[in-house]
Amino acid sequence: MHLFLPAFLLYSFSTCCHSVEWDCSSPQSNGQFTRISDCNLGTEVQVKDGNSLEIVGLPTITKITSVSHEGEPLRHFSVWKTNSVLTLKYIHLTGGTAIDAPMPGGAVYINNGGSFFASVCFFSGNQADMGGALYAKDGTLRLDDCTISDNGASNYGGGICIEDGGVANLTRVVLRENEQLEPTSGRKAWMIKHGKRIKKKLKADKRGFIGGPQ
Repeated sequence: MHLFLPAFLLYSFSTCCHSVEWDCSSPQSNGQFTRISDCNLGTEVQVKDGNSLEIVGLPTITKITSVSHEGEPLRHFSVWKTNSVLTLKYIHLTGGTAIDAPMPGGAVYINNGGSFFASVCFFSGNQADMGGALYAKDGTLRLDDCTISDNGASNYGGGICIEDGGVANLTRVVLRENEQLEPTSGRKAWMIKHGKRIKKKLKADKRGFIGGPQ
């Protein structure tokens, strides 16, 4: 998803932000990086043991596509343990496939005190057992100005699943066309199970409504 970027804007972006390019073919799991071109990711990046990973794309949005080998389940990122933090800005995560394992969190999985922060990001075309795009259990999820659309879960939480001590703080987030794939499960873009939701200006259409026990 790239639009024409004026030279002065590209110059100001490249000089104000992290100068080291994040490598999709050999991805780093700790440090501050930019990613200025779309790429395919062939391995799950695990941010754990107190590491902190920050990736900033272009304001026109940089797409990172999860490409599994021989149909193996593959999500983009997992964040484990207290003080482990993943931060994304201007990034689009798509193609995550965690549905057949089964595994929760098609794009990002947060657990054991990990934290995930995203601003001006897109999550689409991801699938999982629970939380088609995002899943948090005993961890923190914060989204600002993000869109979660066209994801699916075979169990519950077509777009997001929060359970067992997870905390979600959403500001100006759009949920659209996320599906629970099992016919008996209903259609809920959002599912909370023994977790906590801090809701701010959450937008959802008729097929992306907030649902589940709260």
